[in-house]
Amino acid sequence: MPYYSPHKFRHGHATYSISKAVTVADLKAISQNLMHSNLSITDGVYAVLSENELSERIGKLGDIKPESNEEIIHQLENILQMLKK
Repeated sequence: MPYYSPHKFRHGHATYSISKAVTVADLKAISQNLMHSNLSITDGVYAVLSENELSERIGKLGDIKPESNEEIIHQLENILQMLKK
């Protein structure tokens, strides 16, 4: 098995986790797990999109289903709870 530095595993964990994140709370949890002082560090280092991924995501923007009012309210309540901590 080839050698991989611990940094490679950390980077793999971070990029995989970010790709599976659905909410801002998910991204915040990933950032805290990486022990970053703020989300912008995690975003700047690990969330850089390749040209292909950027094109694919931009192309899918119109395919996103609108959320129900109940889902939006639930997400806002979760954000408010996080901010209170």
